[in-house]
Amino acid sequence: MDFHTAYSLLIAHITPHPWDHTTPDGDTLRVIPACYPAGPGEAEVTLRLVTATAAAAGVTITDLVPDDADGATEIGLTTVALPGLIAALRDQTVWQHEQGYDEHIAVTPSPQGVALDADGLFGTRTQMTLSPAQRLPLASALERALDVAREWEDPEQP
Repeated sequence: MDFHTAYSLLIAHITPHPWDHTTPDGDTLRVIPACYPAGPGEAEVTLRLVTATAAAAGVTITDLVPDDADGATEIGLTTVALPGLIAALRDQTVWQHEQGYDEHIAVTPSPQGVALDADGLFGTRTQMTLSPAQRLPLASALERALDVAREWEDPEQP
């Protein structure tokens, strides 16, 4: 194997890949690892939630969520906030997080699975429920995304 092939394989391996899940109802969730340099504790993992209703209106999880999209929310969680979300998913406990500009996300376990409730930057609100079988895969996806985001944190960043 030559250097260029090995380098291309390495870059493909470390490039952040999103994790997607679609519920039987057609709601979608995407976990997007950070891929921008940030200071310690400031790298973000983006959660993009799109209900089936919003998807029918043309909103997709592959594009940025429009500011006025009903049933679609995009929220970025820092590497400081993510461990709490991951622990809540693993331990089946209630967790919520608020950050600037009225962004809010909450996780509530229920017999039907895991209820996600998110308020985005521009007042968009999205609620969806993931099945019990998706609780741990979501926690694993968030953990992998957290690892990627932490790799982008640079102690030298202001």
